[in-house]
Amino acid sequence: MKLIVQIPAFNEEATIAQALRDLPKKIDGITSIETLVIDDGSSDRTAEVARKAGATHILQLRSHRGLSASARTSSSTPTPTINTTRRTWRASSCRSSKAPRKW
Repeated sequence: MKLIVQIPAFNEEATIAQALRDLPKKIDGITSIETLVIDDGSSDRTAEVARKAGATHILQLRSHRGLSASARTSSSTPTPTINTTRRTWRASSCRSSKAPRKW
């Protein structure tokens, strides 16, 4: 079974790398652990730092929408359309944006 750990983040440049490092690398019964950082319109380098720290997927919202909207965005979008190659999809709207079909 694959586990995707969702981490909502807003201006967390200083702490996101440590948060990613603190996650377990192995869990009994889990074959794969991936991370999804939801950058909620940060004005700092949260997404860049998360990418360098090894985040598997990054979803960057264009504007700050709050924790609830970030969670709804990540749960309503299938993971493969967000990011499968460590690229960033910039969402302009929680419900209407679509990631490019081919990367």
